[in-house]
Amino acid sequence: MADKALHAVSFDGTTFGMEIEANTQVYRNFKKSVKREKAIGRFGNEISVMTVPYLSLAAIMREAHWMVSERKLFNTIRIDGFMESDIYVKYSDEIIDFRNRRAENA
Repeated sequence: MADKALHAVSFDGTTFGMEIEANTQVYRNFKKSVKREKAIGRFGNEISVMTVPYLSLAAIMREAHWMVSERKLFNTIRIDGFMESDIYVKYSDEIIDFRNRRAENA
């Protein structure tokens, strides 16, 4: 049963939406993987943002997992009823640096 809406924004501003199943163990694991981390802002200052590892996001996207796991398309996501703020997708263990954040395939 798909009962939550996922909204994703790619690095070029293109948006993507899909329904996800919120009553699964995969979704519960996804929620546990979202955390607040330090990042480097556009002016070099330290900021705090919500992040999620890309593999956790790919797991809840079922057939569309390739958009995250292979293409690494998305910059931010939101899930209706989960969080008010954007969640940044982390594609590596490195700290997010907004001075040079862009798609890895760009």
